[in-house]
Amino acid sequence: MFNLLDFIDSKDIREYNRNTEFMAIEQAYLIYHSRRTTVEEKMTTWRELLDIYSEKEFELTRFGNVKFYENRTNRQILIDMLDVYEYTLALKNCREGIVFEANHYGNPQSVYFPDYDSAYAYLKQQERECADERENYEKYFDKCENVTITAEIKVNVYGKNDWYSSVFYFDRNLNMVHLRSNRELFVSDYATLEFLFVYIPTSFKQGDIVRLITSDISRYGVLSDMPEEEYYALQSKESFPEIQHNARIDYFEDDDEYGHFHIHPCNILELEKCPEKDLPENQSILGFLGSVYKGEVLFGDFLQAYSHEGKKAEPW
Repeated sequence: MFNLLDFIDSKDIREYNRNTEFMAIEQAYLIYHSRRTTVEEKMTTWRELLDIYSEKEFELTRFGNVKFYENRTNRQILIDMLDVYEYTLALKNCREGIVFEANHYGNPQSVYFPDYDSAYAYLKQQERECADERENYEKYFDKCENVTITAEIKVNVYGKNDWYSSVFYFDRNLNMVHLRSNRELFVSDYATLEFLFVYIPTSFKQGDIVRLITSDISRYGVLSDMPEEEYYALQSKESFPEIQHNARIDYFEDDDEYGHFHIHPCNILELEKCPEKDLPENQSILGFLGSVYKGEVLFGDFLQAYSHEGKKAEPW
């Protein structure tokens, strides 16, 4: 029997939900969003869910019975997702009409190969070279202790009149931890667990300083928006509720003499809290911004401090 907590990457959300009883479709959703377990581990666990839970049990959420798609049951969503993964993984063994495009983010350039094994061998070579130049590698990833995805292989399938791609994503040990498939385009209602309307209890509050933990970059931000439980309870009464992003962070890029703020929609499962003292020096302004969102500092005072630091007073 699997331990669902192993599929919750955020240590804050994992600890907060140590005793939470998630329903079947909620478990499937959590498993999908893990980037620290392998694709094979996810598929094995999804099959266990299908063996354990009935059609009726897959309709249950913490807000009662919820059906996400008009023409398919929630259980069928997971069956379709497994079909998508199996179809996409089978492309690893194909050669005709396919070009494999490898890209290691430590040396970001695309290199093309006629087969998957050659593309993967290239990533291993690049990883060894990055390990030999660890200082530059860490600099590229901005001290990337939280970076999860560091390489990818894109599977370009060429037809007579068009072409389409699927992508395999790898962690720093070159384990495949995620994939995106062109197969999703050909399954009714877009078969994916990614955007389901699923509420995950957390201790996060508006104004918290956070960092992205399931990304190909190291990014810090301030949690500026997240729907409350009451919002989910209300929206779940709709015929087919769906949400694409359930959180938003404001982040700061110190990329020129001015610096700029940006808004990044994300999934709450991608976030961990970050103590203000752990912020990089060029991100210290986020502590002040967090105080604005918490109502502790007036926005005008924030702008004044922002401009006094030598930055252009044009956030967002």
